[in-house]
Amino acid sequence: MQISMKDTLSELRKKKKVTQEAVAAHLGITSQSVGKWERGEGFPDITLLPALALYFGVTVDELLGVGKARQKERINALLDGAERELLENGPAAAVEACREAYREFPNDLRIMARFILYIFFNEAKEHEEDARLAVSLGERVLSESVDHAQRTGVIHTLAMLWHELGDDEQAKKYASMLGSYYTTSDQVLGLVLRGEECREQRRRNIIEVTGLLANTILYLPSLGGEMPDKDIVCAEKTLALFDLIYEDGDYGIDVSTVYEAHFRLAEAYGRMRDAERCLAELSIAADWAFRTEQETGQEFRYTSWLVRGIVYPSGSTNRYPAVEIMRNEMEEFGGFQFLREDERFREIQNRLLPNPASSGTGEA
Repeated sequence: MQISMKDTLSELRKKKKVTQEAVAAHLGITSQSVGKWERGEGFPDITLLPALALYFGVTVDELLGVGKARQKERINALLDGAERELLENGPAAAVEACREAYREFPNDLRIMARFILYIFFNEAKEHEEDARLAVSLGERVLSESVDHAQRTGVIHTLAMLWHELGDDEQAKKYASMLGSYYTTSDQVLGLVLRGEECREQRRRNIIEVTGLLANTILYLPSLGGEMPDKDIVCAEKTLALFDLIYEDGDYGIDVSTVYEAHFRLAEAYGRMRDAERCLAELSIAADWAFRTEQETGQEFRYTSWLVRGIVYPSGSTNRYPAVEIMRNEMEEFGGFQFLREDERFREIQNRLLPNPASSGTGEA
């Protein structure tokens, strides 16, 4: 636990509306000494702490910031616990973990921001009371926070939350608060940094922009209803884009999108009743579902030339349960109905069953 009194001392002095000179005169020391304490360049002699605490009407622990340090440690532990719940038990469990954290620290903006995000993850449309709470907490964070990253994260979540709730005007209102692609911190850092630092930033930008573009292309036909021919074109272009950037097949944080592209191809061929192509894509999608589960959430190092050397550490992306998702979608998608008695279709389904002996056997 790190102990620091510089911020606490400055806050107490300003609250009491006294100068550094006044504090120094009370203690019988120089004002330069008080200035050093507030800059974090030193600490008062231990014999001065009781008099200094009494002068401001606080305890010595409060003066040293011990209470704040302990509170910060507790909040970090609660947020880490909520993240573990998300990874191990899903968004509903994470929401409840955040709810307990919020009850304990109802004024902490970090807890509020995380609570809002997990409520959105937990299908907010189906939990009206939580959705209203998320909106209320979001407005509070925006009115109180001066942390740019925190504010933009909450604005993004509120835009997506209102979209899910079906209020397009509110969704557009919050989305419009964010900058364009060209004014993001990542883009501008790629322009203002120098040397190796600049090169690394631009490589990261290539990874992020490729993923953004791929997902935009892949789901473009969804906006116009069922268009299997357009689904095929967009899924194939998505895969071609990945292969253009990642010649080594190191798709990294976008491995789940590769799985989704192949599954969308299978869906499109299913709607067209093209059994052979549908089954071929389902088999490939199953391979990628297993690979997705193996690689998401783990450390990943890129080797392809444009992004070589970039590392995403373990935990920087959430584990994506692609096998379970594919199993459920194969069961529910009506376009596969004509294949349900086909032995090859049942074999793919059996590969996806939650059997430890068969888990992770798919290869891309």
